Formats: sequence, C-alpha cells, structure tokens
Amino acid sequence: DDLFGDRSAVRTVVQEGPGRQRPEPGNEVRLSYTARSVANGSVVAESLEATYTIGAGAAKPREFSETLDRAVCLMTRSERASIVCTGGCRFGMEQEEVRVDVELHEIHEVMDVSFDKNGSLLKKRLRQGEGHAKPRAGFSATILLEDVRAWPSGDALVPDLPREIVITCGDGQVCDALELAVVEMYRGERAQLTCFDMALCADAGLQFELGVPSPAGATSVVF
Repeated sequence: DDLFGDRSAVRTVVQEGPGRQRPEPGNEVRLSYTARSVANGSVVAESLEATYTIGAGAAKPREFSETLDRAVCLMTRSERASIVCTGGCRFGMEQEEVRVDVELHEIHEVMDVSFDKNGSLLKKRLRQGEGHAKPRAGFSATILLEDVRAWPSGDALVPDLPREIVITCGDGQVCDALELAVVEMYRGERAQLTCFDMALCADAGLQFELGVPSPAGATSVVF
C-alpha cells in the first residue's frame, strides 16, 4: 500500500490478522513498532506494547505520526506489517531510508453500555473475546473482578481483589454497572468499565455486595 500516493511510505503486510475489524481515527489501540535504518540496521526508534490513540500525534518522532496513523487504520488485530519510509521524508530524518516493523496487538473499542446510552457507563475492551455469543438473561457468567478505583484520585474502593464470582445474568445479583457490561462481552474478553453515575454501582443488599462507596471528590468509578 502506497500510504501517501508518492512512494514516500509503502506498507507491506507481513502477517495477516484473524479478524476484519480495523481501527478508525480517534480509536485507542495497543501496538509495537521498531524503526531501523535500511543502510546499517541500527534501531532509530522503538515503542513496545504501547497504548496509542490514532490521530493524537503521539508517535516518536512526531513526523512519523501521520504515517503510523494511516498504516494502522489499514490493519486488523494481530496483523504485522512493515513500512518503508524512503529518503526519511516521512520519518523526520534526512537522507536515510527507514524500515518500520509494526504489530497491532489490540483495538480498544469503547462502547456506551448505559441504560439510556447517555455516556454514564463506558466499557473499553482491553482484550478481544472469543466467538460470537454474548450472555443473555438467565445465562450463567463467570466474572473476574480485578480492581475497583475512584477517579481521579485512583484510590482503591473494594478490598480482597481480584475476585471471581459466578452470576446468573438478569437476576440482580450484582450492581447494574456489572450487569450491563457483562451482557455486552464475549467469552475471554477483558474490559475496563468506567461509571459516571454512582447509582449504577450501588449494590447494598444484593447477593454479591461489593460495597462500592461514593467517595468525596470522585467523578467516576473504574472497574
């Protein structure tokens, strides 16, 4: 793929990913890249297992950001590709050809899972799950709850975590925040849940009472 139509940055697929979903500008992804001089093989830039927001201009060097953005938007999860930046014009280096090896590990898709789709409960996927089936009302689901913290303070709110619990979806055994998130997840998926409406975290009297408080000064709770 000629990313800019002038042969200044040419992408080649090294290993195709298993899926079809491709990230879009504004999406957060997890990726690795290593840039080497074609002339002598020396590493001129590297970023491993990094969280990257497409379009934010955060690549190093900054001149490479637009090239990386275009390349990543053509990739699927687990795909590996190489980009040859000719003459350094897309890498901020004078008179040197650079090869960049890129691997897209994950697309951190963000979904509004609140009742009213008003942004009060957001689920960010950290690891893609398996299959195509989501749990429905009456189905049993096993949840590994790793951490619960207040934001922006970062204070831990629930002791004795991580903790594994088994629930029946829709039976009201856990707070609404967890109920709403679980039915939008696939087997093996790992996600971060951000709740801006503290009422959705209320679980007093439920079978699995975590006792999430409403800390002073907190704007949200992150699971």
